[in-house]
Amino acid sequence: MSRTPNAVKKTVTSLRREEAEISRRIGQVQDTIDRLEQLTTSGSVRARKTAKRKRRLSAKGREAISRAAKKRWAAYRKEQRRAR
Repeated sequence: MSRTPNAVKKTVTSLRREEAEISRRIGQVQDTIDRLEQLTTSGSVRARKTAKRKRRLSAKGREAISRAAKKRWAAYRKEQRRAR
C-alpha cells in the first residue's frame, strides 16, 4: 500500500490543522480553569488548604505558655483582691 507524496502532504496538513484546533481548545480549557480558580481562591479554598496542615507544639512550648497564663491569672487575681 504505497502512498503518493501528495497524499502524505494532505495527511500531514490535516493533522497539523487538528493539532492547532486541539491546542486552541486546551488554551480555552486552561483559561476557564484559571477563571474558576480565581473565583474560588478569594479566601475559602486557600484557608481550607492551609488549615489542613497541623502545627505541633513542643512540650517545652506548651509549658512556657502555661506558665505565662498562670502568671497573668495570678496578677489578675491579685489586682482583684486589692480592688475589694
